[in-house]
Amino acid sequence: MRARQMRGDCPHHWCPHQRSRQQATTAASGRTRAPMRLIAAVPTQGVKNSAATMIIGMIMFAAGLGMFYSIETGQFEPAQRLVKNTGIFVGLAGIGATMAGVLLTLFSKSEPVGR
Repeated sequence: MRARQMRGDCPHHWCPHQRSRQQATTAASGRTRAPMRLIAAVPTQGVKNSAATMIIGMIMFAAGLGMFYSIETGQFEPAQRLVKNTGIFVGLAGIGATMAGVLLTLFSKSEPVGR
């Protein structure tokens, strides 16, 4: 196995022996070259974060609807008006959080490789 890696015909592009050999040849020629990486090969955390943000936004929206519609229209007590106004705020914030999760999902997806 060691002889195969030293010859340079290791089938893996991430083989440390092959990489050090490439770095030695570029150092000998005097030019530096950044290693090539595939963008889509590395999974991102953006999809997990966006799903959590969407779920939290939906829960906030449902809680806001419950708070808003649990109080009848025309109530003059300050505590009930506060619950209704808080429901409006939480519901609108939930819509915003859901939209942020959708945008995170769209932005975190990698573009297809050109044809």
